[in-house]
Amino acid sequence: MFFSTKAHYAVVLLVALAKEDHPVSLRVVAAESGLPFEYCEKIAQDLKKKKIVSSVRGARGGYYLKKQAESVSLADIVKTVERVKPSLRNCTKRLGCDCSQKKCAKKDIWAHVERRVWDALDKVTLQQMM
Repeated sequence: MFFSTKAHYAVVLLVALAKEDHPVSLRVVAAESGLPFEYCEKIAQDLKKKKIVSSVRGARGGYYLKKQAESVSLADIVKTVERVKPSLRNCTKRLGCDCSQKKCAKKDIWAHVERRVWDALDKVTLQQMM
């Protein structure tokens, strides 16, 4: 697939938070999920900026899902944590496509596949991943 480890970890992190009805320590999520804690912190900050999660300080603090799990799609998650929207269209050069033509059939096919992938990701919610 064309997603990074960061996107995969973000889904794992959000599923863990969505299962709880109280703030959860990232250290606990990282330990239970086998994710690197420092990486979880960076991902949580990206998710917090987009208001998908929030945090509470203190002994009973941690992160929690700010939005309803059924309102967060996999597409939302990937777009939040990826610096550049993943694309299948760039793959054609690696597959031997010259793409010097103005209208490249392979590029159009990959663009169609990419749209279908994003449409599918838009339809899958965090709730369904639990």
